[in-house]
Amino acid sequence: MEGIRPIDWVMLVVEVLVLAPIAVEIAPALVHKIKAKKRQKVLFSLLVKGQSILNRAPNAFEQTPVHAWGLSVDQWSKEVTAVLAGYSEHAVALFNHQSQVGMPFHHIATGAWPHYGKLSAQVENLRSIIEKPEIYY
Repeated sequence: MEGIRPIDWVMLVVEVLVLAPIAVEIAPALVHKIKAKKRQKVLFSLLVKGQSILNRAPNAFEQTPVHAWGLSVDQWSKEVTAVLAGYSEHAVALFNHQSQVGMPFHHIATGAWPHYGKLSAQVENLRSIIEKPEIYY
């Protein structure tokens, strides 16, 4: 401590006064970015699960598993809605938006059409939410 001159203390104080406001501005953005990455991981795993359910949709020749498959769609939808509700009301609104209701899907069993349309829309909506973290969470 003998070699420290008064100007060294002044320079240290000036540096702290310059760096402190910068840290105050950067810290919240950094925390938000870290939270967004964690949320994206959670939502991505839900997206993969939704795509898996979509890929297992009963085809036009399988009428028996339609009800069970529809229940898995509803369960997935509720799970994603609950997760998104913890993030943002806007995300929940976008997730549940369905612009094309009632379209025929000829490769899918007729009884599964409503759930298939709902799931298709929600998977795409969830993908959009994941891609825009600055807007939705």
